[in-house]
Amino acid sequence: MPRGKKSFIHQANKNRDRNSDAYKLDDVQQHLTQQGFNFIREREIHNTLFSTRNAIRVPDLSYWAGDKLIVIELDGGIHGSLEMPTEKTMKRNADYNRAGIIYILLNEEQCKAENLPVVDLASYRVREVLTKLEAGDN
Repeated sequence: MPRGKKSFIHQANKNRDRNSDAYKLDDVQQHLTQQGFNFIREREIHNTLFSTRNAIRVPDLSYWAGDKLIVIELDGGIHGSLEMPTEKTMKRNADYNRAGIIYILLNEEQCKAENLPVVDLASYRVREVLTKLEAGDN
């Protein structure tokens, strides 16, 4: 990549005040809120079972269903695919598993391939998880 282009990208990222997926997360959060699910954006979760240096994870969205925490992660291209996630993504998912946190992955590339709006997938997956919790399937 020519130097000028790298410099431009660096400057644009430095001046950016929101993550690149923020508007997509706005849509997902608003859609879920309209259905009565009040997910909270980017709330820190502390858990000693996390492999991070500070034992903190910050999921895109989180929601308490009784005593169960449900998090949503909007995975774009940098996370790899559902079949081949990156190492960093696999560590994140392993942390959620170890801590007993229910996580929902919304893979943007998969949604595009299936021509499925990410907000519809989010709604379906949240209802699926809640139905399983009500039935006693964790």
